[in-house]
Amino acid sequence: MSDHRRNALARATLTLALILASAGMAGAVAFARADTDQDGLVSYEQALIVMPKLKEVSFNRFDTNHDGFIDRGEWSGLDAFYRFTYTGRN
Repeated sequence: MSDHRRNALARATLTLALILASAGMAGAVAFARADTDQDGLVSYEQALIVMPKLKEVSFNRFDTNHDGFIDRGEWSGLDAFYRFTYTGRN
C-alpha cells in the first residue's frame, strides 16, 4: 500500500471516529436532559422532553428489559432510531 493510500485511510478512520464520538456525546447530553430526576432511567414521558415526536410503541421496542424505562444501555439504540426516523440524521 502506498503512503498516499495509508494516509487517506488514516484520515478516513479518524474522521469516522470523531463522527461516532460526537454522536455518542450528543446522545449522552440528551439522556441527561431527559433524566430529569437523575435516577439513571428515562420514562416515556421524560423521553418526550428531548424526543417530542416519539411514539410509545417505539419507546417500548427499545425498552429491552420491559421495565417501563430506558436506561443508558438502551438509550443509544433509541437515540439512533429517533434521529434517523424523525430528523433524517444518523
